[in-house]
Amino acid sequence: MTKDIKTRLISQIKKKDSDNLVQRVLKDILTIIVYPFVIIFGLLTMVLAFIISLFQKPETLETKVNEEPWTILTQIDEVTIWKKFRGEIRFGPEYYDFKTEPVIPGLENKIFGDWLYRHGQGIFLQQWNNTDRPSTTLVYLDTKDKKVKNIKDSINSVLWDIVEREDKKLELKCDTGDRILKYEVEL
Repeated sequence: MTKDIKTRLISQIKKKDSDNLVQRVLKDILTIIVYPFVIIFGLLTMVLAFIISLFQKPETLETKVNEEPWTILTQIDEVTIWKKFRGEIRFGPEYYDFKTEPVIPGLENKIFGDWLYRHGQGIFLQQWNNTDRPSTTLVYLDTKDKKVKNIKDSINSVLWDIVEREDKKLELKCDTGDRILKYEVEL
């Protein structure tokens, strides 16, 4: 099953910039006027935070150790997929460590997003290549054959949606912020 999965980019749509020239000029002028006030407010906030931090007691080693428990993400066939919270992008999605029972090699020492899609005898997962910028890999975990396969590398998005079309092919939509990429996933 995992040998027959193919992907191809089927469309790339640029999001519209709804501002016209007059709106952009007005925004630029307003930014120049407001900017000094924002800097002064920011400096005052930093000074206040510094003063408050002087009165706080330092953290001990016990308060730094935050051992998150393993929780069940999903069960498919006789395989249980566990997740463990690893971190969160500021104002963005969470990312996790995954493990399976019984052990399926290929998931250890990797970071995964909270997106998943069950299909057929397995599950599609979103593997993060790093946490600094959006760079992900579409991964298929075949629970029957107990194998992990990378389907599509270097997708510059963590905001995914997948739908099954009438022709039984899957369509993966990835929002990069300024574009929506659509990939066809053929099983």
